[in-house]
Amino acid sequence: LLKAISLADNDIPADREHDWTKLFATLSSEHQHEIISKMSNDFRTDFTRLLDNNKDAFIRWRYTYEHSNLTCDWTFINELANVLADIAMKLAK
Repeated sequence: LLKAISLADNDIPADREHDWTKLFATLSSEHQHEIISKMSNDFRTDFTRLLDNNKDAFIRWRYTYEHSNLTCDWTFINELANVLADIAMKLAK
């Protein structure tokens, strides 16, 4: 969803990028502010740190069988996914 919003903002696909911090940086400042503002207070105040802590979740979790003790903040990721889906749906209309 970060890639979809980035594409809408820039008309340039972020094909091989999976780092959420780097993808977030490609978004317009308007979308960055909108995403942060729609997060709950618990996540809004530490958004940058939480995004950075989970920035490579896709890379690590797509091959879970290769790793042990994988961790991430599922609550943050779930809320972020819901916020991104809401914005992406508005862009698709």
